[in-house]
Amino acid sequence: CHDNMQLAIKTKEGLGIEYDEDVVCDVCRIPDCEEGNEMVFCDGCNLCVHQACYGILKVPVGSWLCKPCALGIRG
Repeated sequence: CHDNMQLAIKTKEGLGIEYDEDVVCDVCRIPDCEEGNEMVFCDGCNLCVHQACYGILKVPVGSWLCKPCALGIRG
């Protein structure tokens, strides 16, 4: 049981993360991501960006808002 739970935590399905293979970065328009440069989605407007394209050093835990949504100028 413990091993199955650990495996589930390590997978996108286990974390409940939706992943669409057709999604592209809204900055560079490239669909690929790699470890250390993941795609991050804004919880306000669903903007999708690579960490490097938006200056995100670490993938945030929980919700994340892009700069316009965080400032309340988009929504």
